[in-house]
Amino acid sequence: MKLSGWQRLWVVFSFVLGVIPVSLVMAFWPNEESIYYHWRFEALDKTKQLIWDKEGRSVTYDDLMPMDETNFEAVNALRHYRLKAISRDAEFQKAYIERVREVNAKYEKELDQLPFEQFLTVVRGFLGWVAVCLGFYALGWAIAWVIRGFRKPQA
Repeated sequence: MKLSGWQRLWVVFSFVLGVIPVSLVMAFWPNEESIYYHWRFEALDKTKQLIWDKEGRSVTYDDLMPMDETNFEAVNALRHYRLKAISRDAEFQKAYIERVREVNAKYEKELDQLPFEQFLTVVRGFLGWVAVCLGFYALGWAIAWVIRGFRKPQA
């Protein structure tokens, strides 16, 4: 099979176009660090909401952050918060533990599904690249078909 000039151009264009999905896959690559980041801040948001619900006062992330800023585990972030006057009654503790369990369950599930999500990211990038390449091929074929329609028939 011999490729025409337009088909060769399409092949080169397809390979050059491959840089875009590779860049997008790298940019949106799911990883543990991003999961821990979102885990931590969702747990902190739940704690802030609980304090607002129970005590009617607003707190900031600075009030809730642990002393060790490098620790990304939400459980430790919530256990070691440095809040000046937080109510420590049994009802508060029960509500706190329940909300933390919900958050932990959600993000533990995300961690378990991480390899599958990474696989899906690669598949989406590849399929997007294939779809765009086929679309350009079809567009080129359609333009060539129209051009052939305007040519005078040879006798």
